[in-house]
Amino acid sequence: MADGFGLREKLDARIGAARRSLLLPAIVRTVGPLGLWIGAFAVLWLAGVNEAIPPESRAVLGVIFWLGLAATIWLAFRNWRRPTDGEARNLIDEQIEGRPLSVWVDRPSRSDTQTWKLWHAHRDRMAALAVNVRKFDMGARWKRIDPLYLRFIAPVLVLAAALFAGANGADRLRNGLAPISAPCSAPTSCRLKRGSRRRSTPAARPSSSHPASRRQPPKAPR
Repeated sequence: MADGFGLREKLDARIGAARRSLLLPAIVRTVGPLGLWIGAFAVLWLAGVNEAIPPESRAVLGVIFWLGLAATIWLAFRNWRRPTDGEARNLIDEQIEGRPLSVWVDRPSRSDTQTWKLWHAHRDRMAALAVNVRKFDMGARWKRIDPLYLRFIAPVLVLAAALFAGANGADRLRNGLAPISAPCSAPTSCRLKRGSRRRSTPAARPSSSHPASRRQPPKAPR
């Protein structure tokens, strides 16, 4: 190990592991706005907000949801990028004092034999420390990406709203996604609406052409 034999392959393996550790934070950073947008509207729908507002407001709310959904999907595609090897090296360097991977790519300012020997020994020693890193501390990155812990709060709120909605949850979500053509979700209100329409419809008058509806004129006495 003193001459660095085998360190390059082991360092590449640790860099790959660090890059994989950065993948989940990168996904959350990219699709986080999309998930929060969908989650906020899901909570509103499951709570029964659509049933408490008039159809015009329901349609406007649906249009706002679909426009915002399209915008957040576009932003997610625009902002997505995979973690790079440079970010993986920085993650490894942050775990160890002395930043061993930075030392690996440095070069000594003097080119004499003794300086190169000392530099090689120091580089191999720091690289061995980097190879032995098994667990990466992601706390600082998560704090920077999601300081309010919304990745935990949002699913809990959606689950609570789903429990509150109970058996009506699927219908409320379906009506929220298609508010313009949404049928009545509450059977009582639908019956009331149908009853009011029947009461408002005037009774049909018998046609004068029907035989039973024509009155016979009184006959003159003989």
